[in-house]
Amino acid sequence: MLEEAGLEPRLSYRPLGEEIDGSFVLNGRTMLLEAKWTQAPHPASSLYQFRGKVDGKLVGTIGLFVSMAGFSADAIDALVAGKHLNLILADGNDIREVVSRKVDIARMIDRKLRAAAEAGTPYFSIVGAGKPVARKVFVVEGPFDRRALLSIMRLFGEPSRLDVPDIIPAGGPANLTRIVEAIAPGLRESTRFILVADGDDLSARTRRDLQEISDKDAFGHLVKVIVLSPDLDHALGLAPSQTLGWDGRRRLRPLDDDQLDTLIGNADLGGRAAQDPAVADLLHELDVDIDQD
Repeated sequence: MLEEAGLEPRLSYRPLGEEIDGSFVLNGRTMLLEAKWTQAPHPASSLYQFRGKVDGKLVGTIGLFVSMAGFSADAIDALVAGKHLNLILADGNDIREVVSRKVDIARMIDRKLRAAAEAGTPYFSIVGAGKPVARKVFVVEGPFDRRALLSIMRLFGEPSRLDVPDIIPAGGPANLTRIVEAIAPGLRESTRFILVADGDDLSARTRRDLQEISDKDAFGHLVKVIVLSPDLDHALGLAPSQTLGWDGRRRLRPLDDDQLDTLIGNADLGGRAAQDPAVADLLHELDVDIDQD
């Protein structure tokens, strides 16, 4: 892909004993590349290791870390909380957008660089962020959350609706507000943002950021925050009530769309909405009509 885009790739070299997967040249700037194809999302330690390699190069050098399995939420949050940012991240969904010719790789990297420069976000998903947006933009923590909301709209939404909201994964709770800051300036002022966060893993700083942006204008856009407790999986009834923590929820991620639709169809969302105002608020914002017993 890099070769086809004319980005002059140089792959797998070892400067002074280091191993770097490659480099390429974009708009006259040399960038370093780390590419991983593993089963599990990459943790913060992997990003720190690559950042150390980038730190040792020419001042201003930027690294692109590609992980087909994505990144753990704490990894992206750690970069957001850092003092300086010299990495941008891409996952399998981004690469599939390039492979399917929806965007070329140079344009993808340019979008990520601009979001990082303007909003301080290391992870800016190309999925859902590159097309004209509807009157609502949902920003959720991760790709599974996005799939869950899309499933709810497939099952319970109005098929004739033309104005379907965009749903953008942030990669972690600390990155939610930064995604808004990255894309809000280019949208029409009538667009509303709905940020959906898990309540169990919000740091004090992230809670403060969400509180500050909630119900306020961000570049002329109204922003609403919905916090699900303890998390989206449990609030929607997708994870057993006795299952706690990430290890218990991990099994949901590999479900295909049909399996996810079946799980959500059996989750009694109406009953959960009747008991949980946050779930009712989320369904309302999705414009789905589910009986609440």
